[in-house]
Amino acid sequence: MRKNDYPLVSVLIPAFNHESYIQKSLESVSTQDYPNKEIVVINDGSSDDTGLRVESWIRSNKTPTKITFKNQPNAGIANTLNRLLQLASGDYIALSSSDDYLLPKSLSHRIEMLKEVNKKAIFGDCVVVDENEKQIHSSVISGLYDGDKKLLQSEKHLTSQILRQFSVAGPAILFHRSILSSQVNFDSSLLVEDWDFCLNLAVNKELFFIDHPVGVYRLHRSNTINRDNSLLVGLSYEEKIYNKYKHYFVGDDLKFINRRLRRISFKKFKIKIRARFGKIIQ
Repeated sequence: MRKNDYPLVSVLIPAFNHESYIQKSLESVSTQDYPNKEIVVINDGSSDDTGLRVESWIRSNKTPTKITFKNQPNAGIANTLNRLLQLASGDYIALSSSDDYLLPKSLSHRIEMLKEVNKKAIFGDCVVVDENEKQIHSSVISGLYDGDKKLLQSEKHLTSQILRQFSVAGPAILFHRSILSSQVNFDSSLLVEDWDFCLNLAVNKELFFIDHPVGVYRLHRSNTINRDNSLLVGLSYEEKIYNKYKHYFVGDDLKFINRRLRRISFKKFKIKIRARFGKIIQ
């Protein structure tokens, strides 16, 4: 088959303050065996040399892969992802991060599986490494997030598992662009925009999991997960997710949501009381 006989896959990379890792992320995409792909990168107002490292890699790289690169003032991850989607030309969209990278055959394997299962979105597992490439976990799902891969492989339980124990890492998901609409994109009001995106896909029965490592997720001191806003802001985002999707759930899942909402309300109350009276309430 010729290159153009394959559907185009756009790999989106939002980049922020990852000068040490961004070139490996780019290289992992350009060396994929899948023939028809493009790379779309936005430097989201980095204060380090991330943007310069991207420009240097583009100048020195000999790949025939089309590369689109933009600089912008810092807009946050969700707004950057939505702009990346606007710049992408592909029939399929794969997400990565500027500190993570794809494993060999990551794109071709997921495209092949997505066609077999007749779904519009698919995600796999990831290996977890530290800032020095030392492996921490062989599975981001079961090792880092305590997710249950057997439940994720069950169509009956996948949505519940995404709700209760979200474990989809940055470079793991690939989807057909036809799912994008005013309802299905990245909500810029949410700190946990990837959870919202995947839960939306799951409740609409368009998400499928393969128990196969497709990328490498890097843990380091500047991960977004380690620099979240205050606990109060984080709880408010979590509360918004549960309220947004609770009408999709019944039975034990709905009970779980209601328990979480009560616990979140109590935690927010404690934080506000501490702020007002300067006391720690046990």
